[in-house]
Amino acid sequence: GHRGEALPDSVEALLAARIDRLDPRDRNVMRRASVLGQSFSLELLDAVVDPPLGPDDPAWHRLRDFITLEHGAQVRFENVLVRDSAYEGLSFRLRRELHARTADVIAASAGDDHDAHAELLSLHYLHAERYREAWTYARAAADAAAAIWASVEAAALYQRALDAGRRIRDLDRFDLARVHEALGDMRYRMGSFGPAEESYRAVRRLASRDPVAKARSLLKVARVQGWQDRYSQALRSITRGLRMLDDQDGEAAALQRARLLAWYARFCHQAGRTRDTVKWCHLAIEAAEAAGEKEALADALQVLDWAYEDSGRLDLATNLPRALELYEEIADLPAQASAYNSLGASAQARGDLPGAIRYFERALELTRRTGDAVMAGACSNNIGEIALDQGRIDDAGTLFRDALRAWQPSGMRIAIAFAKRNLGRVACWTGQGDEARALLEESLAETQAVGANADGLETQARIAEATLLYGDDRAALALADEVLDGARALGMDSALSPLLHRVRGAAFARAGDLDAAAGALAESVDAARARQADYEVALGLYAQARLAETRGEPVPTALLDESTEIFERVGVIAIPDLFGSEPVLTGIGTRRPAGA
Repeated sequence: GHRGEALPDSVEALLAARIDRLDPRDRNVMRRASVLGQSFSLELLDAVVDPPLGPDDPAWHRLRDFITLEHGAQVRFENVLVRDSAYEGLSFRLRRELHARTADVIAASAGDDHDAHAELLSLHYLHAERYREAWTYARAAADAAAAIWASVEAAALYQRALDAGRRIRDLDRFDLARVHEALGDMRYRMGSFGPAEESYRAVRRLASRDPVAKARSLLKVARVQGWQDRYSQALRSITRGLRMLDDQDGEAAALQRARLLAWYARFCHQAGRTRDTVKWCHLAIEAAEAAGEKEALADALQVLDWAYEDSGRLDLATNLPRALELYEEIADLPAQASAYNSLGASAQARGDLPGAIRYFERALELTRRTGDAVMAGACSNNIGEIALDQGRIDDAGTLFRDALRAWQPSGMRIAIAFAKRNLGRVACWTGQGDEARALLEESLAETQAVGANADGLETQARIAEATLLYGDDRAALALADEVLDGARALGMDSALSPLLHRVRGAAFARAGDLDAAAGALAESVDAARARQADYEVALGLYAQARLAETRGEPVPTALLDESTEIFERVGVIAIPDLFGSEPVLTGIGTRRPAGA
């Protein structure tokens, strides 16, 4: 009966009590086997159990609730709790000795092919406190995982190498710096920007006597700062990196200089400084060509196209295909995904929505291979924007929510602001005015806080549109005029002109100033044609048709025919109607605006 002993207070304690009640030899087998992990070969069990346990040993029957022998060759613990409970029962000294024996047996049986077992060897040598071997094998396993884009596994293995490396007295500082840098790169790939920055700062401390290594780590810190939208800090970090290379000659310094210049141009672009961007891109292209540095050259070519598109010089924005070729030559998958994304955005700006979707889907496919959640979010967001333009509102909402989920863990404020802006647009077209305004205002506050001026202007343009739809013509007009001035100051008025003039035209019409409305809508169509932005052209023509209707004039069929032809070609099934008293998704298959 019950003698008053305390009952175990957890599953773990219950398991430990059951293991304690086993016959001493069986208990010993269980505990020693736990060193080998959750599942292992019967052959490996010989390394830790003495005398060996044959496949027909009666112990297997007695231990059947805890461990099973499958097909006479593979041993498996019933579950993780059983294995952990058995492991807890071993003394530290015995654990160390058994891990060492296991590692030596694996190493001996691997012959020349140690790399195939590097991950397991690093684990056993670490627990055996044989740190030099643990360091060597953890690095080898991490490099192999990084090469196949298994970033999470690689990060864990680089961390294991550092755990071992800390305990090796005479370890080379540069070797240690290299592993910190590699861990930073994996964290960067995974979108863990805060931890990545810590790794890169460790590199700077360790490589204090190597200006090129320090400049490289400053660039990596800058990239992290840029992803977190700290553009002025990123530009300062790059400036420091460039200064470090001032008196450095040689190939390594030249390569690094080209990369720093290319990223300087990129952050100018992200801060909305279009003219500076073009200047720094040309400096980077010159430096990259002189140094034979393909990555920096491709980066600068890509950013140059972004700047040309923003400033309306579509005739000059022809460098992306060459950038993509260079990224393919150096087998840089994330950069290839970025280039396909840019090609998609470029096709979208020209109104080629089906072409844009193909590019974005190719980018998404590459991103899935690299496991880059941040880039996957960008692809979902971009495909969502096209769904929204095509009038597929439900699909768009789902894709924007996917993007927001992918971006939130990384703390990328500008990306989160994009997703909120787009969700605000969805709310706008589904009649949820208050939610639309709240999301758009949140997005604007975020973009302004991080100094992303160009993106802030686009959000304000969308706020002007929402303000118009929800009935305040005067406020919409004032805001559209203000945003146009801001866009001209940044050199990006051509990108926003079609939308802003369309909003101005509808606002004038709703306020009864029909001549001013006609002038604004004509400007919208002209601006869209100048950008070769077909979708925007069609929206402008449709608005002109709605204006004719408002004036009581016959609707010009030429306008409607051209707009309908464009809409059908790019897969648009519904569009917002800026002239209605509330947001309406106007079916356009009728070839006529509602009520015409």
